[in-house]
Amino acid sequence: MSKKVSTKQTLKLAEALKKRGVHLELEYWDGHKHVDIFIPKARIYIEVDGVQHDTKKKQVISDFNRDYFSHKEGFFTKHITNEEIEEHLESIADAITFVVNEGMNGIGENLYKEKSKHRRVVTKKIDTVWFEDILAGKKKFELRLADFEIEEGDILRLEEWVPFKDIRKPTGRILEKQVSYIRKIDLKGWISKQPELLDKGMYILQFE
Repeated sequence: MSKKVSTKQTLKLAEALKKRGVHLELEYWDGHKHVDIFIPKARIYIEVDGVQHDTKKKQVISDFNRDYFSHKEGFFTKHITNEEIEEHLESIADAITFVVNEGMNGIGENLYKEKSKHRRVVTKKIDTVWFEDILAGKKKFELRLADFEIEEGDILRLEEWVPFKDIRKPTGRILEKQVSYIRKIDLKGWISKQPELLDKGMYILQFE
């Protein structure tokens, strides 16, 4: 995958934010698209748009879809036009810096509760078939061996791994999901039903 080159306006905004102490990443690859500017601390995507983003029908639809899936993954997207950056660069940089440092508790319903300041990120490997189902929004659960600590509100970081010769290796694709519900299952009471479990297996049911 070739490296995307940032536009002049993107670089101007990035430089202005860096001068204000904002840590960011340019042309961040989130697993399926490039983002002009990514601010990890606040989980903010900034897209610096040319006029085609407001005038081209297919581009408008594409932008809606990009923002939708980013939001589902817990990221906020801010669109800023090239013209706005040229005319109001300093004011825009000031406003974004304020949001990053002081304003995030006022955005979103549950993403930035007070306890979220101390939430952990738990990283786990995942096969492609399950990664794709989660990415498509079909799978909204994980069944995992309870050999690690995790609480509601924590972030589950899923790294896609694939077979490679005699080993497995990461693809670089990552999904991050906030955990909203946990139930630890005690298997001791199921020992007597083990033959039936082995014979019939189990369902995992997901509700809408």
